[in-house]
Amino acid sequence: MPTVEKILVVVVYVVSLVINGLAASGVLSGLPIGEVSAQYPTYVTPDNLTFLVWSVIYTLEFVLVLAQCCPSESAEKLLQQPCCLTGISVRWRLTIAFLLNAVWLPLYVNLQFGKALLVILAYLLFLFLVYTDLNTATANSFWEWVMYAAGIACNVSWVLVASVANKFTLLGEFGWKDVYGVAGAPWAAVLTIGAVAAIAVVVAVTRSDFAWSLVAVWALAGLYRQHTVPDPDSFPPEAMNKTLALCALWACVVVGIAAATGICLIPANGVFKSKNREADHKPLIAP
Repeated sequence: MPTVEKILVVVVYVVSLVINGLAASGVLSGLPIGEVSAQYPTYVTPDNLTFLVWSVIYTLEFVLVLAQCCPSESAEKLLQQPCCLTGISVRWRLTIAFLLNAVWLPLYVNLQFGKALLVILAYLLFLFLVYTDLNTATANSFWEWVMYAAGIACNVSWVLVASVANKFTLLGEFGWKDVYGVAGAPWAAVLTIGAVAAIAVVVAVTRSDFAWSLVAVWALAGLYRQHTVPDPDSFPPEAMNKTLALCALWACVVVGIAAATGICLIPANGVFKSKNREADHKPLIAP
């Protein structure tokens, strides 16, 4: 069975990469995903430069996909951990998460925002369920964390932001737009910034997971740029909000400080030291 699971992880990951390329090129709908995002702006969507984070996510997950094919004995025990919610192994959760990513892309670029929201929320859930067993606290060493967990931390942190943007886009289609055609409202975006920053701070300080927190910083910085650097092709300049930009900037600073603090707290948090899987494995959610 582990061999089948290994193959499925590789195959579905490759499929998700192919679908991502097709979505980026516009083959799936006639419009590249970037243009869809630009045509349906929201107050929580960061600027175009921010989306380069996907290159980091896919690269780290490529390392994970390769590493899970020939893991060490300790890593294999980690990958076989049953889910606290579904009972399935880490590899099956990865497979489902990659598959949901592949399903979400064509739905979003074909403007099926309602269905896309349901899929991306499921995607976020399964990423988090993977994260409960692949994280700084369960890794045997820093390098094992890099190989198996860092990509998931980056992915779940980013998809948290993307899922909120998808929700705003859908609500915009139901009429929650301002006179500039931007979905949502600045006050709602500020609340979102606070939530994203709060989660990133907690993860950074309690888990020393700077991968999660730095992606949050990057997303918040992208939102700051969106509201300070005019780009009529992606966001109406007249809708740029100084208060929102200031909140995003301060959130960047706070999360950045938390990330640095978390690194200093690595000895106290006991991360990267899970020597005995059966005795020391401590998932985020108790079974």
